[in-house]
Amino acid sequence: MKQFICLNFLLLSFNLYPQNSSINYIQSCDSVFWNDTWFYNDTVANFLFQNTVDGVQEGLQEELTYDFILNNDAVFDNDTIIQLTDALNGQSGSAWHMNQLDISSSFNFNISLFLGCNNSGADGIAFSLQQVSTAVGSSGGGLGYAGISPAFTVEFDTYSNGQHSDPSYDHIGINANGDNDHSSVNNLSGPLSFPNFMNIEDCNWHDFIISWDANSQIFNVEYEGDQLISYQGDIINDIFGGNPNVFWGFSGSTGALNNLQQVSMNNLVVTQYDSTAIGIITIYNSYENNINITNCDSIIYNGQSFYETGQYNFNYTNVFGCDSTINLNLSINKSSFTSQVLNFCDSYEWNNQTYTNSGIYSFTTQNIYGCDSISEINLNIYESYINEIDTSSCHSVEWRSQEFSTSGVYSFNDYSVNGCDSLNILNLNILEKPYTDIIINNIPCKDDSVTPFEVLFKNKGAKPFNFKLFKDDSLINTYNSYNDVDTFIFNKSGFFSIRELQDSMCLNEDLQDFELVRNLNPNADFEFLPDSKVWRGAEVLLRNTSRNYEAFFWVLNELDLLDSINHNPLIVFNDTGSYFVNLNIIDNNGCKDSIVREIIVLPEFQIWIPTAFTPDNDGLNDIFKPTTEGVIDPKLFIFNRWGETIYSSNKNVYWDGKYLDKECQSGVYLYLLTFKDYFNKIHKEIGEVHLVR
Repeated sequence: MKQFICLNFLLLSFNLYPQNSSINYIQSCDSVFWNDTWFYNDTVANFLFQNTVDGVQEGLQEELTYDFILNNDAVFDNDTIIQLTDALNGQSGSAWHMNQLDISSSFNFNISLFLGCNNSGADGIAFSLQQVSTAVGSSGGGLGYAGISPAFTVEFDTYSNGQHSDPSYDHIGINANGDNDHSSVNNLSGPLSFPNFMNIEDCNWHDFIISWDANSQIFNVEYEGDQLISYQGDIINDIFGGNPNVFWGFSGSTGALNNLQQVSMNNLVVTQYDSTAIGIITIYNSYENNINITNCDSIIYNGQSFYETGQYNFNYTNVFGCDSTINLNLSINKSSFTSQVLNFCDSYEWNNQTYTNSGIYSFTTQNIYGCDSISEINLNIYESYINEIDTSSCHSVEWRSQEFSTSGVYSFNDYSVNGCDSLNILNLNILEKPYTDIIINNIPCKDDSVTPFEVLFKNKGAKPFNFKLFKDDSLINTYNSYNDVDTFIFNKSGFFSIRELQDSMCLNEDLQDFELVRNLNPNADFEFLPDSKVWRGAEVLLRNTSRNYEAFFWVLNELDLLDSINHNPLIVFNDTGSYFVNLNIIDNNGCKDSIVREIIVLPEFQIWIPTAFTPDNDGLNDIFKPTTEGVIDPKLFIFNRWGETIYSSNKNVYWDGKYLDKECQSGVYLYLLTFKDYFNKIHKEIGEVHLVR
């Protein structure tokens, strides 16, 4: 339903002037302050303002009637108040001004809102600018503006809708394009609470000022003198595609909850700007130029000679009249000359050249600063001599008061009268002691008491070999061997060692020990996911959690599983009953393990609920009784249209159409059926049932 309503005694003020414009060419160094704004770059700036005559602002204030188009449930309450919704469920009302508003001009709307008396009510009022039509609006949590696009909306929301990311308290927010989800990109500001998280559904009128400053592009909402929420942005271009003409008005709605919701327009002021100042701004930059120069000994710069490192400054005015500075960072590095006397034995390497004769030599290069560097040496070359000794031993050797235990070449310097080394060289060969590589060739499993250990002794050294074999500290036997490899069989685990190993040349007194430990069996284990009890037809994942294994095999009730090659097979049990699953595993040592687990497959629960019944005692369909299968602890609740519980039962789950032993009227009633499944999970069924008499 659409109504055309004229609200009298409201004031709409326009300041009307002939449009004037002026162009100002502004040039400055670095920055300029114009019309209360600093500019730092070249730009063209526009400022809207009102003309003045002798210091007094000229304007025309015209008293106009307000023509509003009312839709759906909206009605005119009196000369200044529009009722958007009554305190009834499922209402929707909107009021749009017949004349579009040009938002390239500023406006200031003084309004009052009445949002109802029920703190548990819903849903709220919205103020919108939109370009669709004067016939739009929506219901419920949409506050009448949901889905309107393009649009710019302030919502005064009195109900928390979780699907819209609403907070739990009464709130205000700014949204774009009919999108009331506060978590979306169209949420421009808020949501914010009203002062002190107040309940705004308090049966009182609340005063608001909704204003738009076209120059600063700031949209602001004040509540009883204090700023409540604001948004700064180019609404005309960002939301309305450059078109400043919009429909404006208010909308409200209710859903399953309600409130009386009204709007009173106290004073509406629109400011029309009559003049434009255009500033063509050119910024010339002063600059400071840092020049870094490095030179050897001295430099001439800007007609001056400089011999020392330092910073020198030169100031001048550039072609645009702006100050400029050159900072000369000068580094003066010195050329260098060095001379030294050197005494060396046999030869001396200098600048990639080897000198074997005494003499004076010079070399010219550049130092680290790139300047000439002349180096001179007075070189004296003296001869040295070498004494060399060869020796071999099974043990360490003491020579020149030092003990040597490893093969190698060792040198010692004596000094001649000229200070040169007389080099003494020892070529020492320490014979390798005999030793045995111990290889455990076969390791039985932990639960295998029959298979023995097989151990190989690979002998290294000069044959024959002689050694003693111990278990812990007990001698087992003494062995003589001419073999490169000896095989030993051990029937027990334990700590063993080879001692006093001797070949034809040397004795190895070091102990060579080894431990024989049977291989650990792998650990078979798995679990049923989601559980070891499932519904018939459910998919069950056999999650293999075994450890230390190489291969596996699944068996179900003594039959191989078709997908037993899968590490975690997925099985569907289509029949109820008890099943046994066996997992067999083996590791890379041949050790085995297995485990059997049981899974129980249960039937699914079933619910059948009638939609109507006729309690007329004719023996047919006289009671409302849900039929259940496979459920536990069912409970039935019946509610009237006001949400009052008129019947509940957890024993005989049916209703005979009576309340307090009195027959209920024909109509629609709500039911709530709760029950548990075999897993003790609680389920709810909610719906309507028709009582027909």
